[in-house]
Amino acid sequence: LTKKHAPDILEFLDKNLIEIGDKIKQIFPKNLHGELGALAKKKKNAKEFTELAVYLENPNSINNLGAVVRVLAARGVKNLIVSGAKFSVWHKDALRTGAGLQFALDNILEFENTKSALDFLKRKNYKVYALDPTGAPLKSNRGNLLDLESDICLVFGAESEGLSKELKDAADTLLRIPMQEGVSSMNLATSVAAVLYMIINEK
Repeated sequence: LTKKHAPDILEFLDKNLIEIGDKIKQIFPKNLHGELGALAKKKKNAKEFTELAVYLENPNSINNLGAVVRVLAARGVKNLIVSGAKFSVWHKDALRTGAGLQFALDNILEFENTKSALDFLKRKNYKVYALDPTGAPLKSNRGNLLDLESDICLVFGAESEGLSKELKDAADTLLRIPMQEGVSSMNLATSVAAVLYMIINEK
């Protein structure tokens, strides 16, 4: 499997792989799919929190949490903020759908509510750009309303409810993703991917 999917870690495994006894099986759930399991120490957040950040407000799909992590890792975004989630970004199912790329991010901050997350962003002097259907259209050229010279945070609301009034009122700017007429929304992870790749040439 390593040769096929992750040849870059073969040398690391050759040096560090050890055989262990049957007691390890007690750690894993009985319904473990297949014959492979993994243990990892939860990564500590980096001390510095700067540059582009993505904030998910009240996400309700654990699969979307993992999918967003994969998008951020692919785009090179190192900071993820989550508030009010039903599941942790470190939940085993989120790790599975995120392909373990939580470890590719520098900072994953989980807050109980929107106010706590906004207070953090305010202390860090972040500009908050929230994605909402009522916002100005996001453009993939220099006509964008994003100040990419500053530390900015892109905020995405829950899959069904969208952004809370508290967050919309606190945002510096509301933006929307241009869509075909008759289409009003996208999956959360798809929305994050669309926005990040629309501004990819802006950074």
